Amino acid sequence: MSKQIPLNDERVFDVKLQGSRFWIKQAEASSSTIWHYLSSIIAKISDNPLFTPTVTIDGNTALTGEIQRINQLKNEGASVPQIIASGENWFATADHGITLQKLFKRSELNDKQLQHILEQAAIALANLHNLGAWHGRPALKDILWDGEKVTLIDFEENPISHLTPVQCMSRDLFLFMHSVVRFYEADNPVISAVWNRYCENAAGEISQSAINLAKSMPWLFWLSKLSLPIAGNDVRQTYKVLYFLRKSV
Repeated sequence: MSKQIPLNDERVFDVKLQGSRFWIKQAEASSSTIWHYLSSIIAKISDNPLFTPTVTIDGNTALTGEIQRINQLKNEGASVPQIIASGENWFATADHGITLQKLFKRSELNDKQLQHILEQAAIALANLHNLGAWHGRPALKDILWDGEKVTLIDFEENPISHLTPVQCMSRDLFLFMHSVVRFYEADNPVISAVWNRYCENAAGEISQSAINLAKSMPWLFWLSKLSLPIAGNDVRQTYKVLYFLRKSV
């Protein structure tokens, strides 16, 4: 692929070359939002580093770090995309399918098929952690499905400057489950199935760390529960994932 790519206002966009589809990601300066400032305050009040925001203001630095992480993980056998070309402020990967978030908004797949895909995502995350690595924000919008396997994408957010490796991984697991529960009620057996699939394939230290994290924040659990009548998706998901993890043994 040429080092020259077409200009595009979108940060991530697709191009077609010789019948194949590729995705281009460009550098973009991040900016702190009110939620980042709020997270910083919560981190200080609760003395919990997991709330520390990890946004990177320098877009080129973040993109360079992402390229390095993906290349290393690919060499180690993780379920990540192959970077086929890169430039000063962009990189390109092959097409690896549709995001899991979009899959849930379509009607082609039944509940059993969706559960299978989520379990494959849990296994991919577990395998990543078994390498001693972490994602940073493994939400369903950052996991692709091509009909056969999942691929983890978007490794720009890296919390290692604020957290220990175990904290990075338990944060991964917490955020992954936070994304999963969006589409299910708190007691739906699919949530347990996905959690169990992760636990079967990863070291118990990480899952127990995520459980301990949830149990260390009773104030957040009750605050999110009391807010349910007026809450948006993020708060509802926070309540559901804390509910699930707090009752886990």
